Amino acid sequence: MYYDLMRWLLENCWQRACEEPEMTLESETARLERLRDNWFRKPQNDLDGRNPAYVIDCERRRLPMVLTAGAAVIHEDCALCEMLGEIDTPGFWHLDGCNMDAEFAFSFFRTKEEWEAEQRRWQEFNQRFEQEYSKGHVFPALDTDEPLIQ
Repeated sequence: MYYDLMRWLLENCWQRACEEPEMTLESETARLERLRDNWFRKPQNDLDGRNPAYVIDCERRRLPMVLTAGAAVIHEDCALCEMLGEIDTPGFWHLDGCNMDAEFAFSFFRTKEEWEAEQRRWQEFNQRFEQEYSKGHVFPALDTDEPLIQ
């Protein structure tokens, strides 16, 4: 959630800086703080009508957030998503970070070297996976003794 907020604030600030290059640091800081506070309180469609402050509070408290069956349909062209939408029972919603940028600046690594090593490891894993999959192995990652996550 904070990632989404920061991306939105940075985009907003950049747009204003291009339109009004003479703005002061103090006025822009105050404006961004107002935008931030409003963002936390405003219900958002992609949060199923919830506001970010509520979602963050639930995540911090580890409170499950109920999701209607229809809201489980993430991709309309995905058969599994469609099947989830047909189930007449509630599900649970969670934040997983799937929409974050993959660049080092947005990673959890302390150094760029650590991030680059992880990128190489994933590239090697994906290459091995594709090779095995092309040979007909349905679950190539399970055909090895090497752990998926180190």
